[in-house]
Amino acid sequence: MTMQVRLVLFAGLRQAAGFRERTVELPKGATVADLLATLDPALVRRTFYVAVNEEYAHRDTPLEEGDEVALLPPVSGGGAGSARGPGGCPLGCGRRPAEDDRERIA
Repeated sequence: MTMQVRLVLFAGLRQAAGFRERTVELPKGATVADLLATLDPALVRRTFYVAVNEEYAHRDTPLEEGDEVALLPPVSGGGAGSARGPGGCPLGCGRRPAEDDRERIA
């Protein structure tokens, strides 16, 4: 059995991938990591955050039929401490998706 999720890319990620949005078919029980494995490795090596249905997510987050998965590049600007991701990490702090999944966002 399979399911479909909607993948949405923003800013430089969209430009690098050559698409803004696409529907991806995955096996039931798939995770964010399974979705990332369907993408070009050069894209997945970039620094980005993942949101599932507008909530930050990790690589082991399970996906369900119809979920929206967004890949968000780091942002900059604003005052000190103004933009923070999970765990208080400033957005764009240089965490890479392929490293230590226990603390980092896919």
